[in-house]
Amino acid sequence: MTGGEGTVPPEDSGGPIGYAFKCEILGDPTHPKYEDTLMWGFDEEASLFDLDFINTRLKRLVFVTEPM
Repeated sequence: MTGGEGTVPPEDSGGPIGYAFKCEILGDPTHPKYEDTLMWGFDEEASLFDLDFINTRLKRLVFVTEPM
């Protein structure tokens, strides 16, 4: 992984514990819940990380170094 891909679990993944459990299941095709979890699916498009977009937005920020 580079540039931040995969840094956020997909929406409605059950929080950190639920997400870790789903990843564990998907890592084992013999797991009894593998097919169900695979059908639940991960929306890869929703978790794409666009480094250029983020950097462009960050360049627009103005940081104040002294109190106003």
